[in-house]
Amino acid sequence: MRILWWLIIVAVASGAFQTKAGEFPAVVEHALGQTVVPAEPERIVAMTNRDAETLLALGVVPVGIQSQLGFEGGVGPWAEPLLRDARPEVWLGMEINYEAVVAIDPDLIVFANSGLDAEVYGRLSAIAPTVALPSGAVPWAATPQEMTLTIAQALGREEDGTALNAELGAYLAAQRQRYPVFGAMTLSYLDIFQRSIFAYPADSIVTNILLSVGFKPSAGVASIPENASYLDVSEERLAEFDADVLIIDGHGQSLEALQDELPTFSRLSAVQEGRVLLIEDMALATNSQLSIPYALDRLLPRIAEALEAGE
Repeated sequence: MRILWWLIIVAVASGAFQTKAGEFPAVVEHALGQTVVPAEPERIVAMTNRDAETLLALGVVPVGIQSQLGFEGGVGPWAEPLLRDARPEVWLGMEINYEAVVAIDPDLIVFANSGLDAEVYGRLSAIAPTVALPSGAVPWAATPQEMTLTIAQALGREEDGTALNAELGAYLAAQRQRYPVFGAMTLSYLDIFQRSIFAYPADSIVTNILLSVGFKPSAGVASIPENASYLDVSEERLAEFDADVLIIDGHGQSLEALQDELPTFSRLSAVQEGRVLLIEDMALATNSQLSIPYALDRLLPRIAEALEAGE
């Protein structure tokens, strides 16, 4: 199934999702107001990895990228082929380097993967027209579809955005058809770092994409309030997040190390019965049009194998 991710890369690189630019000025409505893009942008800065990869999926290479996930090239390895020979300026870390953004002289700033910080939006908008969180999206958890449509509108490429979303929808539907057993299974995604355990609501970017292939949220996931960005899970509550399938970001730790560090974790039925899987890279966390097929093509067969072995 890994061929599916590569077909998407080839399609984008060949121009399959690149239509003639739309009319300008383009007016983009978003959660922090309205942005007018006066002409087709040529020097675009992406303020997060997800923004950068969405631009690449739409056939546009940014000249600057704020890499919050620490990718030195600005995007994950699944997206690097679309950079071709381009070498965008990359800033690592979470803190916005406003001076560097000014120096690159952008004509559009893309920050669709963002929160609702009006001050940050104001500072960026003073540099260049800035696209913020899509209207109606969850702060810092806009879906790839929401981001794609909003960014495509700013580029004058709404048809491309619609086509990309259709491709992603078809891909996810194909996974549900390929793995029908997932529809009867519950799932939890947990982030474990230095003995701290974090769970995320069903509409968070990683959990949501895992549920989109058919899984149901575990009792613990379903109990997280919709307005919560995450839940700090105590060991006493960890049993609520036991599930048919447990997906863990262990930040480089092995399953054995996590079990030694957290005895309660080792007592979960998913752990004892081999239905726990560690994610191996940042593809799920990036959660872009490009990274999702890459991540799921690798993860879903592992889940199916674990479930089959436990029968």
